[in-house]
Amino acid sequence: MKNVSGEDLVRVVPASLRTYLERGGWSVAGELANGEGVLYELVGCPDAVLVPRSNDLGDYAIRMAENVALLADHENRDPETVLHDLMATHEDVLRVHDSATKPSGSSR
Repeated sequence: MKNVSGEDLVRVVPASLRTYLERGGWSVAGELANGEGVLYELVGCPDAVLVPRSNDLGDYAIRMAENVALLADHENRDPETVLHDLMATHEDVLRVHDSATKPSGSSR
């Protein structure tokens, strides 16, 4: 994939890929017999995504490149955008509350 580096691919941790898939409606279809990964499937999609248990595998970047390409094709988006979203899945979110306003649903 152009503009997608192996360095970026290995920065995507398995937990981020699992979260991304689950948010997108993918569900666990099974596990590899050797315990090195979990397969996710989506109704209406003929392909499965393999989520490795660890990013220590020698072919991790290759597996992630395959996953990014599959997701990009399925979502009709650029692989670079999908990769960016995967890398941002577990970023911290800062929520700001203005004390002058009453939160919705509050009885104060």
